[in-house]
Amino acid sequence: MSLKFDHIIHYVFDPLKVSKELNEFGIVNNYGGEHSRGGTFNTLSYFGLKYIEYLGIKDEQAFEEQIPQLAKYSPMNSIAKRKNKEGLAAIALRSSNLNALADKLHNKGVSVEGPYPLSRKTPQGDTLRWELLYAGKDDLEIPLPFFIDWRLTDEERLHYLQKTGFITSHEKGDLKLSNVVFAVNSFENSIEKWKNYLELEEIESDAALFEEAEIRTLSLDDLNFIFVKPLGAGAIHTFLKNEGPGIYQLEFEGAKEQEELIFHHAHYRFR
Repeated sequence: MSLKFDHIIHYVFDPLKVSKELNEFGIVNNYGGEHSRGGTFNTLSYFGLKYIEYLGIKDEQAFEEQIPQLAKYSPMNSIAKRKNKEGLAAIALRSSNLNALADKLHNKGVSVEGPYPLSRKTPQGDTLRWELLYAGKDDLEIPLPFFIDWRLTDEERLHYLQKTGFITSHEKGDLKLSNVVFAVNSFENSIEKWKNYLELEEIESDAALFEEAEIRTLSLDDLNFIFVKPLGAGAIHTFLKNEGPGIYQLEFEGAKEQEELIFHHAHYRFR
């Protein structure tokens, strides 16, 4: 399918406050822009072409007005449902041919919506344009990622993001987003479905990562999706009890110091 990891949405109440906290912590975070039709805005932290989008609601009325028109599997639907709770909300994978991807997913029995053209103004006055494709099935414990086509090559995007200062070095270290960890109750309705629909390779898991848990891992280039199912009491069991299945943790390599923290209702691990 020629998919690459693009970004993850961390929904927060105040992206500007988060930006100040991240920069003080040693992670460069810049203002991204506004999605005027949807009433949202964001700040962005890049780790190469992978990035975290800290998304918040700027215009409550505009956000509420868009909800009835949202595509069923849009990440905005997830945010609308969790509007009063911050946390890791959705993952985007990058593709250069969303129409072909939509056909392939449809042939696997997955519902698809789009592609939809979108755009936003940057603080530099540029207009960024992209397309989004949403896909899903109601029996999935972990929703499928949504898919983005930036209408540029990776080399063109890298040059633009370096030129505008979005991709730069972090005081925290030469950080690389290496793992996304999911807490699940069932492998059948999570990793097995992802492996089939997204045609990802399953690799050997590090059994020492979590105690009292069963672990399985999918690989996407240089990033892993780690699915963790609890076998007894522990952090994953507690997360599932309180939050339900979802994105549990982001893991980074290349940090100057090892550290784990809960940042705006999301687990971050640096090593």
